[in-house]
Amino acid sequence: MQGNLPPDGSDSLKSSPLIPSLSTFIIHYSKLSYRKALLISSESIQALMPTFITEEKVAHGKTFVDGANAIASILHILAMNQLILAKVPPDELSRNTLKLTASNSFFNQSLSAYRQSKSRGNRELCLQHISAMQLALNKGSEFCLILEDDAIPRYRKEDLIFRLRILIESLPRSKPCFCDISSSLGLTLPAKGVYKVLSYYEVIPGQTRCSAAYLLNSSAIEQLLASIERMMYDLPVDWLLTAHLSRLFIATFWLKDPLFDQGSENIMRSNAKERKWN
Repeated sequence: MQGNLPPDGSDSLKSSPLIPSLSTFIIHYSKLSYRKALLISSESIQALMPTFITEEKVAHGKTFVDGANAIASILHILAMNQLILAKVPPDELSRNTLKLTASNSFFNQSLSAYRQSKSRGNRELCLQHISAMQLALNKGSEFCLILEDDAIPRYRKEDLIFRLRILIESLPRSKPCFCDISSSLGLTLPAKGVYKVLSYYEVIPGQTRCSAAYLLNSSAIEQLLASIERMMYDLPVDWLLTAHLSRLFIATFWLKDPLFDQGSENIMRSNAKERKWN
């Protein structure tokens, strides 16, 4: 069923009446119109009343930096990534992760992602995520849900809304928090600090599985935006988030039973890879 979603732009920001404390944004590459059509046809997505953030709607004035701090962040993230892979049972790894070989290692793929991060396409993607956070903050939303346009809901509308409500009610409000709710890379960790409601667990130091679907509160947005403004590392967007989540000691959780699948793990190419690198 075709829904009536708000057009791109901050002038049409709305919250779903089903979850008034939540603003939802979809990071969309405008040339992939079939993805937007697919999302709009989903009743689960319609219920969230998302605002689409395209590459055409962000400012390009921010300065991306390298240097010693960025290099230190890269090494830190690589070490965390390797540590996580070592802990994940092989039968839980995603198709993309299982394709890694000695010659095409996670380390080499990570370095390749870093080289690609210097492209215009990846920088646009970073700015879209930042713009979504800023719009949520401007609106005064208590929580912000950010989806990339290859995020596919696992549940029908009623079940998805119910699970999001329970999750929002159970997340801490007294401190900044970030919750990864995607199935990206199929990564799970041995439970450390498991919370019984919806079974999510704390990841220390904070990092993302990817950037396909995540929920964060306004306190986390304030800290992340201030930190990113001071140091806009030239990194893939999930690395950029990880660098600042870990640096700021923001409470970071991974949902054990994700609410969204990452389409690029099975039926789509990733948002970043679909863009023309230049």
